Amino acid sequence: MTPPTAGFVGLGTMGSALSAHLLAAGWRVTGYDIDPARLAAHTGRGGEAASSPAGTTVGADVVIKMYRSPGFQVRNAPVAASNDCRAGSSAPIAVAPFRLSTCVKCKTRP
Repeated sequence: MTPPTAGFVGLGTMGSALSAHLLAAGWRVTGYDIDPARLAAHTGRGGEAASSPAGTTVGADVVIKMYRSPGFQVRNAPVAASNDCRAGSSAPIAVAPFRLSTCVKCKTRP
């Protein structure tokens, strides 16, 4: 059986903890962060690295956007497909037009 797949945009304090729990539960997790050290820590835990926010959506069952608002630099990411995880968002990301069933938008404040 293929494990469920999650995409994570933002691997700070909350995003890294949540993605680590999913990895421990057997999920495949593809992550992206603007901080290379956070992305390296994610791959060190067994996660996969995406080169862009849009890359987290490839093959994902769920995409979780977890970052401080409005400071995260995703605004210029490409937007595609009708199922693009952007309704009401100031930071759209592109989503492949297949398989994605859920997008969870979370925000942290300083």
